[in-house]
Amino acid sequence: MGTVQADRIWRSFSRMETTPEDLAERFVARLIEYGLDDRAAIPLDLAAKHRSIAAALSLVAHNADMLDSIRGVLSRSHVPVIGPLPDRLAQRRVRDLLVETIEDAASEPFDDRLLEDWRQVADVVSTAMFGAEPKRAVRAAG
Repeated sequence: MGTVQADRIWRSFSRMETTPEDLAERFVARLIEYGLDDRAAIPLDLAAKHRSIAAALSLVAHNADMLDSIRGVLSRSHVPVIGPLPDRLAQRRVRDLLVETIEDAASEPFDDRLLEDWRQVADVVSTAMFGAEPKRAVRAAG
């Protein structure tokens, strides 16, 4: 992601009408609603999930121009958030729910360009943290 795109992400994130923690809470509620949060597989209290996701969102919003580096950091997270997702379709659904949650909290509607920027960022978060075999989910289950 280039500097211009990263700047759009940061400006958008800084104008959100909510905190990263509230965004994370809304996102986890949507995961639960759609059956994408397997609390039996990863029994972590909701507050810890909210903190972990809020930290990830803040990290990527502040450093969107370094998505490749961030991907590695997120995939090695020691805090399991949700269990491994069964397939790429479920990963895409998680990404789309994250983008919808962010867009709902935006102070103004996203244009196509900003929406695509956020999809790239959300794809990094959802793939790294909730991918088919995130490193920390395997570790937590083993």
